[in-house]
Amino acid sequence: MRKAFAMVVAAAALCLANVVATAPGAHAEGSTQLHNLGTGLCLGIAGSSAANGARAVQGDCHGTATQEWIGTGRSFNADGGTYFQWVNGVNKCLGVTNASTASGAQLVQGECVTGATGTDRSQYWIQLFVTAEESAFFNSWSRMCIGIHNGTQGGPGANVVQGPCGTPDDYTPTSTQLWFLD
Repeated sequence: MRKAFAMVVAAAALCLANVVATAPGAHAEGSTQLHNLGTGLCLGIAGSSAANGARAVQGDCHGTATQEWIGTGRSFNADGGTYFQWVNGVNKCLGVTNASTASGAQLVQGECVTGATGTDRSQYWIQLFVTAEESAFFNSWSRMCIGIHNGTQGGPGANVVQGPCGTPDDYTPTSTQLWFLD
């Protein structure tokens, strides 16, 4: 199982590099939108706010700066994989409120931290491929995945939270924890 995970991580790194290099022209250079598989809506920040602590929500895909994401080069290795930060078009990183490890904790944007020790790790994610196009994003600190509040389909404005999805070796995300990049 460890070898399979290592192969998934290697594929994730190649895919992420490919996304950064080949993002469509409609996006800011090198950025992508994260579409929720269950809802078809995009991961963004409430009200397109640039403020630290602003809530992550799903919304119609308009390509606003807070819906454009780049996997940064700031990363660390653990669990046989590479965890990285998602930074948006207002130069804020996606993380978990107060570095919470609780299921249902709200995701927020904040100043990007460097280093990956202690609670700094709440801004670090690993991309877990379910299929060639569908991924879950596993948090290095809480050991949970990005999803929609209560696992519901929700509509625009529904909170993006973390919730259990298994482990990097054996994960079982729900449809509202699966994302595809565009």
